[in-house]
Amino acid sequence: MLVIRVEDFTEDVIAKRKDDESTLTNLIKKGIKADTQIMKFIDLHDTTTLNRPMIEALVSDIRDLKRTYRRAMNEKELVAFEKLEELCAIALSTPFQYLIFESR
Repeated sequence: MLVIRVEDFTEDVIAKRKDDESTLTNLIKKGIKADTQIMKFIDLHDTTTLNRPMIEALVSDIRDLKRTYRRAMNEKELVAFEKLEELCAIALSTPFQYLIFESR
């Protein structure tokens, strides 16, 4: 299972989301195949930490994938991307916050 969380520089968790149904995991796999800027570097078997510039690039990846695959995506996938975009927005709202993808 993939857990995505926003942490600050003191490692306090600001926000968290679990990918219980692997919907986001499958979308990240699509992003890896699509040769995205940042998404292709998310390790689905370990922990990946993104800083501010990387999160900004991830937001761009998400928008590109939504534009490319929108007609082929189901409602669950669109909601999963929206929730990831919300976590990105939280991480970008304050300096020195990070987006962490952790496989469990």
